[in-house]
Amino acid sequence: MNKLICLFAIASSACMVNGKPLFSGGASGPLARAGGGGGSTSTGSSGDATPSSSGDATQSSAASAPTAAPTACRLPVRSGDHYDLPPFPDRPADPMLGVDRGQPVSLKDTQHVSLAPRDAAQSPVCDAAHDHCMRPCGWLRPVGRDPYFAVFVQHVNDGWQQAVDSSPSKWHDGDEAFATVPATRGNLRVGQQVFALPAGLRVPRDEIEALGQWRIGIVASIDWAAGTAVLTTRLPIDPVFLSAVRVPVLRYDGHRVTPIDGVVATAPRLDEVIAPAARATGLEDPWAQVDASGQPKRSTDTVALTSAQQECGPKWNHCLRPDVWFLDIPGYGPTAVRWDGQAFVSPAELHLDPGRKAYRTRPAKVGELRVGQRVIYDSAFHGNGSERDAYAQDRWRFGDVTAVDRNGAVTLDTTSATVPAAGVRVMVLWWMPGERAEAVE
Repeated sequence: MNKLICLFAIASSACMVNGKPLFSGGASGPLARAGGGGGSTSTGSSGDATPSSSGDATQSSAASAPTAAPTACRLPVRSGDHYDLPPFPDRPADPMLGVDRGQPVSLKDTQHVSLAPRDAAQSPVCDAAHDHCMRPCGWLRPVGRDPYFAVFVQHVNDGWQQAVDSSPSKWHDGDEAFATVPATRGNLRVGQQVFALPAGLRVPRDEIEALGQWRIGIVASIDWAAGTAVLTTRLPIDPVFLSAVRVPVLRYDGHRVTPIDGVVATAPRLDEVIAPAARATGLEDPWAQVDASGQPKRSTDTVALTSAQQECGPKWNHCLRPDVWFLDIPGYGPTAVRWDGQAFVSPAELHLDPGRKAYRTRPAKVGELRVGQRVIYDSAFHGNGSERDAYAQDRWRFGDVTAVDRNGAVTLDTTSATVPAAGVRVMVLWWMPGERAEAVE
């Protein structure tokens, strides 16, 4: 691990980080918090906008997008309507690449180029192993006086340029920018401030998102087993995935770059970064929530529903948890609930009127829907949403199938709209207090 070495002199002081000179002194701004150590992969050299660093052979990326060791800072080069864009990093970049003699490396642009971030079709998997698709020598800059989020910027022609719209970003007294690295077990601590993607995102979906907005928050708690952290932010957010968190290691205050106290300004090794956890489908055998005596099993799920937008099709159980029952409440119809051992309760904290039958369901299979079949359908299905959307009252409705078209979409007696099969759930079993669970005929 490279060490931070500060050499103090009588009249002035110089600080060496990874062999590069940096002004001494710790950061004192809103993101100057305690952190931890991290491994190193490269050492930078002082000088110009293309400092060199050591690196291994280029790794194969998760897509066909070009990747390379992040050893230089450069802008896109324009030739007519074509842009020669920087390759994606194949590992976390040395944060010192973006520093030259205590100042952010200034990239020279004589073509007035767009930073031209790429979409998902052109991006690899933007995980921490690819440095979240962040470009070397980039900084995250909090926006506003009471910042809730930061945006990716680069120092261009002695000014600051945002990536998403390539617009100039004026600097004001009190502004800050931060060089960051992916979170690891070694550099992430409760109490430090970090940058994170919105809740529900395990990694940026493409370079456009990577070079866009990152939430700012203080780490309140870390669940290493679940791969999530709870952040205290100006506006409340759901827990964020550790695979989508970046830790600030250097701070620029408009005058000089300084290391953040307690954090080593080196890039994590590939074996240290946090890989995105696979998303659980939420699918389960409907009978798995019924015990041997034909009664509902008590749910042990205590995790709050999230409002993160994500795909909510049948592959993902319509964003419903595995323990979901649908309680038939007069006046409201089927309402998504869970059994707490004594009664049905709403994970969405809805007030529940007494219900009648409760049903266990599953997503409809292609080709199985038939005329006359009673089903439960999503009245607002469009393929995306959140868990809170899925558990909202009046979201689900009963209906009898009156027609099935050749694509599997159905017409129902309770709506004039045609409902795609992907928004339909089949009732498998029912239960009422004092009864045994029975299969739906």
